[in-house]
Amino acid sequence: PGFALQKNRIKSLQKNLTRRDVRQAENGSRKSSRSPSSSVFTNVRVAPPLEPVSSSSLPDCTGDLEIIHTNGNRAIERWLMNNVSSSASVLGFDLERTPPLIWDKSRRSWRRPPRPPRDGPDCIQLSTPTSCIVVHVASSGDGSARCCPPALRAVLSDATVAKAGVSVRNDALELYRWDCGGDPTTRVRLRSRMDLGGCLGGTDAVPVGLGTLSSNVLGLDLAKSRRLAMSDWGRRSLTTNQVLYAARDAWVAATVYQALRGAAAENGGDWSPAAVLRDVIGRERSMDEVHLRAVTRKAVRKEIKSIGSACNAAMLGSDKIERERLLRHRRDLQNVMGELRPDPIPEFCGCDFGLDW
Repeated sequence: PGFALQKNRIKSLQKNLTRRDVRQAENGSRKSSRSPSSSVFTNVRVAPPLEPVSSSSLPDCTGDLEIIHTNGNRAIERWLMNNVSSSASVLGFDLERTPPLIWDKSRRSWRRPPRPPRDGPDCIQLSTPTSCIVVHVASSGDGSARCCPPALRAVLSDATVAKAGVSVRNDALELYRWDCGGDPTTRVRLRSRMDLGGCLGGTDAVPVGLGTLSSNVLGLDLAKSRRLAMSDWGRRSLTTNQVLYAARDAWVAATVYQALRGAAAENGGDWSPAAVLRDVIGRERSMDEVHLRAVTRKAVRKEIKSIGSACNAAMLGSDKIERERLLRHRRDLQNVMGELRPDPIPEFCGCDFGLDW
């Protein structure tokens, strides 16, 4: 009887497994029987105000910050509906990515992340002066660009919504090079890129950082922890400190723009979203062109380096004709490097805002 009962159980299990496999094949998924919606999450947090560095901190910047931490498209749609104008808007923008080495708090040492490195960001942040959304794209589907939530993809490529931040060009290239699963049509192209690194005397070579912007423009202390910046952003359950760190970076960019807009208005200037899109951002290059120029520049730099080694070899061999030819070729490549130089970030004068920098 025991053997017969066990045999019947085996048949029942085989029958159930067969039915489950058929259902999975009909649904187009054989990897997991779990519904995709079960992996979607949305958490709401409130970040306390930043500490003022002086009594001159702006009063509008000292309140709590609402943070939406999610990977769901519906939550992103609701946030955009409540925070983005239908005509023109400026949002703070930033992203986070797991570095090759992360800080292990328990071991108090650096180590490699538990997952192999992948192309693309782990978190993408958008913010206004009152609300921020932290989208954990690493847990959206398989984490590739083709699984980027449609609402997030739409706002990133929307030319009427300026994305303000620091070193935005590098973030835009990282988004463009995000693993698209072999389908180039799913690439994420960031449009209307506004770099605030040219404030406070910053230049394209040495842009000013978010911490400096926060203390000098807002009068608030943005504590930048290297261990948090170098933490594991790909993990599904981010810590509270990670979420606050990611949100504050985008929030500072949005709030600095808001403060400069008010200062410009007091001095007879116009820094409205429409004016920023027209005058500051202007005619920016497409991300396809920016990527192509960056790749070509990298290849030319590598060729120049190899020519240097060949010149040294020709000098040792006393081949003056070959050395002169290589030197001419190197000068031509250096001219090409100059033509492919990235477009400089806009540099803002403090006199336009009634500020001394």
